[in-house]
Amino acid sequence: MTARFDPSYAGLGELLVSPEMQEAMHEFARKGKDAAVAMSPVGPPSDPHRGEYRDSWETDSGIQEGKTRRAYGEFSNPVDYAASIEFGNGRGHQAQYVATRAIDMMRE
Repeated sequence: MTARFDPSYAGLGELLVSPEMQEAMHEFARKGKDAAVAMSPVGPPSDPHRGEYRDSWETDSGIQEGKTRRAYGEFSNPVDYAASIEFGNGRGHQAQYVATRAIDMMRE
């Protein structure tokens, strides 16, 4: 006799938003944040905002509402010049791709 697996879609849905899954997603986001912090440019000693970008990384997690509910984790940097550091600004500042490289490290 062959065993058959019949998934409980309601049960799988609950698993995707469980406290354990939310914590796993938050931990994954923390790994991304830690990688981003380690790669963040600090600026020269004369910079009045020296280290601000590096020290501003944040993590968040929770339940993403939508067609299907799922736990999520994310890391971000709220400083107003974060996009210029990530992608460059076209005025001589080269793209650093800090978040992009951190995500690549998370995939390994």
